[in-house]
Amino acid sequence: MDYSASSGTTTRRDNAVGGGFGYGDMAANDSKGLTYTTRPLPGDTEVTGHPTVHLRVSSTAPDGDFFVYLQEVDSRGASHYVTD
Repeated sequence: MDYSASSGTTTRRDNAVGGGFGYGDMAANDSKGLTYTTRPLPGDTEVTGHPTVHLRVSSTAPDGDFFVYLQEVDSRGASHYVTD
């Protein structure tokens, strides 16, 4: 793992207080962590509600931070933020 992965300095939480945000291509960030990628979906898909991730972790570290992003990967391999 590469612990320099980051959401950047303007995250979606900035949008809640009137600031803008934009993640851009997250592919470089993805290469620093663990990712799961499905085959391309057969067509447009609407995500409704709050996506949920069930994560089980075992570690010898005293503390841990985990962030999960749902992204769309385009045909060029660029990762686009959907939600986290």
